[in-house]
Amino acid sequence: MKTRMLLISITFLASALLALPASQAAGTGMKSKPEFVAYASCSNLKPFRSADSCEYDRPNHFHATFVAQSNTGNRMVKACFRIYGGPPLGGMSTCTIPGAMTNKVFPFRIDGCQQAFRVRFTLLATSVQSPTEFRAVSSTIMRVTP
Repeated sequence: MKTRMLLISITFLASALLALPASQAAGTGMKSKPEFVAYASCSNLKPFRSADSCEYDRPNHFHATFVAQSNTGNRMVKACFRIYGGPPLGGMSTCTIPGAMTNKVFPFRIDGCQQAFRVRFTLLATSVQSPTEFRAVSSTIMRVTP
């Protein structure tokens, strides 16, 4: 009797999993890779290592690198930087469209002043459904100390 009940419950569970859409069934156990991965690195040469905070290289000179990697193939991207901090750097922002990419390195540098600030790097990409509309796919923040 117990064996029959166990067999019925296993059959019910298997049929319930088969009835789920593929995205929900996959979410029950294995995690999929994110579309894009972005991270900050204090280095400007390979190998790039992820870093949460960096320091100035010389007085009034700072450089770092933001690295973006695609797990979905070649896609059109837009890279945006925004600086948080006091004047004169605080509030500055810029965006660039480097074109299609799978792996890309974005150098970042500040010359002429030395102050603590944070930089947010946001990567926007097009989707297959709307190849002209950009949406945010990855973001990272780096803290910079003098």
